[in-house]
Amino acid sequence: MLLSFRLNIRAKKTDDEEWHRLAPSVQTREVVCKEGQDLCTWFQVANIKTLHYNMYDVAIEILKGPSLKELHHQPINFRIAYVDSYFTHVQLEMRFLFGFLSFCLFFTYMLKIYVRMTPDQRKHLLMEQKGLGIVLFLFVLFNDPMFILHIRYPSLITFFMSELFQASFIAAIMIFWLVEVANSSRQPTKPLDELEFEGDCCQRSKLFCP
Repeated sequence: MLLSFRLNIRAKKTDDEEWHRLAPSVQTREVVCKEGQDLCTWFQVANIKTLHYNMYDVAIEILKGPSLKELHHQPINFRIAYVDSYFTHVQLEMRFLFGFLSFCLFFTYMLKIYVRMTPDQRKHLLMEQKGLGIVLFLFVLFNDPMFILHIRYPSLITFFMSELFQASFIAAIMIFWLVEVANSSRQPTKPLDELEFEGDCCQRSKLFCP
């Protein structure tokens, strides 16, 4: 069922004489109440991103509608929750630190490949070397560089991007680990010093060349 309500918020600082009224809004939320359960689904009434005042007065007015008859004997409890600003700052600093370290690790690895290897050698990179570069890039995204947007401007897009970054990194590292296990289980049929190379394979690999 749909529940419509009008939200009025006013706020003021300790030294202020008058209240500052925030813009009222009319919102509609879908409430699901299943049989055999005492609690219905919770819904968010308002989200104040930053507290600029010391005192807040919140008034919630349930509007008339067909859902009022269904909620006639159902109590509605409203709760207020807040996150300490110090905790938010520490969380952002830790995110920035781990994101910076992961970016330095990815940058160092890519710099080593493109500086210490010739263009011809880059064409013959091993699958493990390419996979490690992809994993390190996804590790940067795993630390969520958009986390500050998720805190300041929470939305469905920021939540989706954060979940996508984490899922991509976990999937990539699992695939990389499975490939490494599969390659390590393969045993060469001949010793390395008895392997024969055809054409310019020896020159490309620069191994065991006379």
